[in-house]
Amino acid sequence: DEETTCSCNARVSVPKALELTLGGGRDMMYGELVGAQTETDFHSFDELDAAFLDRLDYLSECAMQTTDFLEAHYGEFHTAPFMSATYTSALESGKDIYLERGAKYNNSSVNAVGLGTAVDSLVAIKKMVFEDKILTLSELVDVLKSNWQGYEALRLTVKNRFRKFGTGDREVDAIAADIVDRLAKKISKRPNKKGGIYRLGLFSINWRWEFGEKCAASADGRLAGETVSQNTSATFGADREGATAHLTSVAAINTSNTPNGAIVDIDLHSSSVKGKNGLLALTSSLKAYFQMGGFAVHYNVMNTDVLRDAMENPEKYPNLQVRLCGWNVLFSTLSEKEKDEFIARSMK
Repeated sequence: DEETTCSCNARVSVPKALELTLGGGRDMMYGELVGAQTETDFHSFDELDAAFLDRLDYLSECAMQTTDFLEAHYGEFHTAPFMSATYTSALESGKDIYLERGAKYNNSSVNAVGLGTAVDSLVAIKKMVFEDKILTLSELVDVLKSNWQGYEALRLTVKNRFRKFGTGDREVDAIAADIVDRLAKKISKRPNKKGGIYRLGLFSINWRWEFGEKCAASADGRLAGETVSQNTSATFGADREGATAHLTSVAAINTSNTPNGAIVDIDLHSSSVKGKNGLLALTSSLKAYFQMGGFAVHYNVMNTDVLRDAMENPEKYPNLQVRLCGWNVLFSTLSEKEKDEFIARSMK
């Protein structure tokens, strides 16, 4: 009975909000000032975190104001007669879902992208700057602006040794939960211009590639231009404690605050779900996740050898599919970088 007109009207980059915080409001990749210029002399992690959340509020406000402007003028340029014919409420009223707001729920949504990247970056900053004092904050900003040039050993240490979201670490998971709560407070249930409300979502589809391309290097060890984390999942390779810990971390998020959806991706080797016991393990993990309050899981069961062979010999695997986000896609239709990513994910 969910008749909504759109599942994603606007998107907010959570890692970009942190980047702007570290840059005092200035984009570290393009040098542009985004919003107000702010201080960067933070004396504690809590001060930095508070400024980051304020910057996230600002980006969310920009996203909703832009959406409000566009939706206020929907009737002037946007109709959907054929799509409207699939909505019971629109058929009963004879109204177009866009032109005349004929949907049952005329809601709007804002999706937050790159949660895992932002959380891991905050954890890394807390450790490097405020706890171990490896670098000052200004030194770290210079390192990120240089794309970690000259600091490869430190980058790999951060990437492979520091605590990460998706490992069941309660302190790290609490940071993720706080970010989502703040986003929900700003976005969810806010009235829109169509007689509905805004809804927060945490799914990224392939937007994470675009967002990553426009983000400077981040404190979690990610290089400039690399993709940010997918959906509510851990950054790729960070879920090293296994699927159970990964699901436990994501379950720390209050999904009642994310009515537009909060999805986690779980990558499994084909051997882990083989036979009756493997199927039982898969279904048990899903049931346990739902019992903890989880929203949705996308499983990818992959075999590295098969994916590599499919990349080199696509004609042998015309029906091979992988889970891209909310849908399956033929592996042969993916871009080369997407194929490479799935192969890398299958090797964990």
